[in-house]
Amino acid sequence: QYTLASGSEGSYTFTLPLLLPPPSQPPSQPPEPPHLPPLPPMQPPLTPPPSAPPEPSPPPLPPAQPGTSSTITVTSGQFPSEISWTLACTDGTSVSGDAPYSGTATVVAGSECTLTLRDSYGDGWTNAYWSGFGQQYTLASGSEGSYTFTL
Repeated sequence: QYTLASGSEGSYTFTLPLLLPPPSQPPSQPPEPPHLPPLPPMQPPLTPPPSAPPEPSPPPLPPAQPGTSSTITVTSGQFPSEISWTLACTDGTSVSGDAPYSGTATVVAGSECTLTLRDSYGDGWTNAYWSGFGQQYTLASGSEGSYTFTL
């Protein structure tokens, strides 16, 4: 046992005995490596199959269809905070808003459009109107109504 008399450092030299196996046992031998079967002969490198011919390019897109532009307006009516609407057309056009509203939309000619009018209170669009693309609609009563038209 070693005890440090004072301070935080000190040294002590000691000797450890070397532990050897008793003389009656022979020194251990390393194990023999396992016997593995011989490797197969080397194969020639694989060649990739011939590549398929490139696919033909898709045909060019047809020219853009002429569109119909219109100003869409929604009047305020008596309770504008209750009003909302959505116009969704088969050409992918989608416009929505509330009241009052004024904006422009362009729809491809021949598209079918569905206009959905909503009133959050459920009493209709009291004196409010949606106008656009030569159409004019209102929600006379209830909380929702839809109209479909083709341009």
